Amino acid sequence: MNVASADTSTPRFDVFAASCPSRRLLDTIGDKWASLVIVALGLEGRMRYTELSARIAG
Repeated sequence: MNVASADTSTPRFDVFAASCPSRRLLDTIGDKWASLVIVALGLEGRMRYTELSARIAG
């Protein structure tokens, strides 16, 4: 059986390094409001901005 080698053309990132691009995404997801938006959309599905704003009071 022939095993193909892993594709090495995809860049590898280290999320523990401060210079990693994924840090920006993690900072955004970790934000209080972003977390509330993600949960609201996950529970309710597609929502207009006014519906979302009313759902997330505060």
